[in-house]
Amino acid sequence: MKVMRTEAWTSNLPIQGGPVVRALLIALSVGLLCYVSIELTEANERLAVVWPANGVVLGLLLTGQSRSWFRTIAWAWVGNIVANLAAGDPPITACLLALTNSVEIAIAALGCRSSNVGRRHFGEPLWVLRFAVSAIVVAPAIATFAATTVLYLASGAPPVATFARWFPADALGIAMCAPVTMVLFGASDMRIANPARLLRIVLSLAFVLATTTAVFAQSHAPLLYLIYLALGVAIFNAGFSGAVIGLGASMVIAIAFTVRGTGPFMLLHTNTMAERIQQLQLFFGAALAFTYPLSSLQMQRQRLADKLRVSEQRFRTLAEHASDVIIRMDASMRLTYVSPSVREIFGYEPEALIKMSKWSLVVPEDVPRVRSAFERVRLSLGRETFNYRVQRVDGEEVWVETILRAVRVESEDDETGELIEFIGATRDITERKKVEQALEQTNARLSELAHRDGLTELYNRRFFDEALEREYRRARRDNAMEISLLMIDVDYFKQYNDVHGHQAGDECLKKVAVAIGRACKRPPDTPARYGGEEFAVILPNTSFDGAAVLAERMRVQISALLLNEPGEPDRRVTVSIGVASISPYYDTKDMLVRKADEALYRAKAFGRNRVWPAAEDLRPADFRNTETVSEETISVAEPHKVETSAA
Repeated sequence: MKVMRTEAWTSNLPIQGGPVVRALLIALSVGLLCYVSIELTEANERLAVVWPANGVVLGLLLTGQSRSWFRTIAWAWVGNIVANLAAGDPPITACLLALTNSVEIAIAALGCRSSNVGRRHFGEPLWVLRFAVSAIVVAPAIATFAATTVLYLASGAPPVATFARWFPADALGIAMCAPVTMVLFGASDMRIANPARLLRIVLSLAFVLATTTAVFAQSHAPLLYLIYLALGVAIFNAGFSGAVIGLGASMVIAIAFTVRGTGPFMLLHTNTMAERIQQLQLFFGAALAFTYPLSSLQMQRQRLADKLRVSEQRFRTLAEHASDVIIRMDASMRLTYVSPSVREIFGYEPEALIKMSKWSLVVPEDVPRVRSAFERVRLSLGRETFNYRVQRVDGEEVWVETILRAVRVESEDDETGELIEFIGATRDITERKKVEQALEQTNARLSELAHRDGLTELYNRRFFDEALEREYRRARRDNAMEISLLMIDVDYFKQYNDVHGHQAGDECLKKVAVAIGRACKRPPDTPARYGGEEFAVILPNTSFDGAAVLAERMRVQISALLLNEPGEPDRRVTVSIGVASISPYYDTKDMLVRKADEALYRAKAFGRNRVWPAAEDLRPADFRNTETVSEETISVAEPHKVETSAA
């Protein structure tokens, strides 16, 4: 059992004085209690109703420090010996009987302090269980057996009868007096700081005393059950400590009236006081078995209720002072609680918001997303964070973030016995959203710049490689028949650059790039600057014929730009184009680049200003000598004969 330190008010008691004074008081108190108990036994056919001395000493041990145990037990033994000698016992018998009481106290104290009970509070169920087993059953049984043996050897007292008389007196004495002593020395669960609670405790104990007095002051009606009613009132109003005090006081009153020859036990059909005393012991043993467990459970329930109340108060304090809006919703997703911070974020009063229909604040476009998030949380009983827009009371739209969690709560009304509730925290993230959107735009711009050629503003070589890999994989995944590639080179660009200068060369490349970009009509077409004066165009899901038509269109449009070549005013800047197509199931993307590059090499080798197919993609003479194709023919040509399943 946990060592119960005395409260401040007990520090002024005389027993807390010097060691000598304390020892003398213990010896005197124990001696007096023992002597009174012996005298009552002598007057009532040597049948002790209760033996309180051992319970008092045990209570002192359990509320004190273990290093003082030996001194306390020793001085109690001395007081017990003096009482036995005063009652007329022989010295040896007096010492041995006192020793049995000391052994009983020691066994009870050690049993109550063992295991993990020492870490429990006074009066809790585990404490009561260990106290009942160790102090009320085991220790009295061992001590009674030893005392029975001593009395049998000393005076020939019958062992069975002696055991039957001794054991209940010791057990009741410890059961009643040890807890009362502990309560008086600080081990109490009674909180008397509240005047209303103190009044309830006093009235409850007074009701127990008045009821017991009324029951035992008469000998005409068996009204013992009224005492149980009074004890029940004390249990639910005064707690474990109050019930202990009430039961102890009730037993003292009952003993006083019974030994005087009044009370309900006088109605028994017997003429011996011994039988009446035994019935009294049985009655209070039953009262003990009723009071201790019930009051212990009531105390535990009260402590749990106090913890719950403190927890709820702490939650409300945090919720009401938090900058986030704390919300609580029932199973139908209707608000049941909103923290006051909603005024700052939404501009609504909490009571007004609770009365509004659900989703009324959410922007209509975001309602499906919010509803889906709630449903996912409900099904998984997990936690989810999601963002959405709400409308303030002034009509302004703000972005909010909600951290939502679903919990199960018990309900007697629901058929399954439990319901789902939602607990959430909502905060305004409008400024954060603005920063995120600006950052996204900046990142998109940076990504665009990183993938664009600085001069021509077409895609650069890095993006070309990534796009070719991506489109090749997509073509394989989507069962595309072909993917085509154009490789374009500006004819005699080095000479043009040397004669007109680098600035004129740059302007030439820009205009050529614009013409190439305009010729690519479809979104998946990817024109890029391959390097220097070379360009490339990726044509996903495009046949060779369609790619060749587009190549010829580019060649004609670029030659129409009237960018004169040096030394030959009548000649125009032209381009040579290599065309290649592959099936993604049989060829690799590297093979596509190699075939297009070889076709470009042949176009330049055979006179430039022409479109040339890859070797295995040779077509009729129309594409071998493209100079014979007029602009009029190109203008009406069908643009790239594209497959219907575009990427």
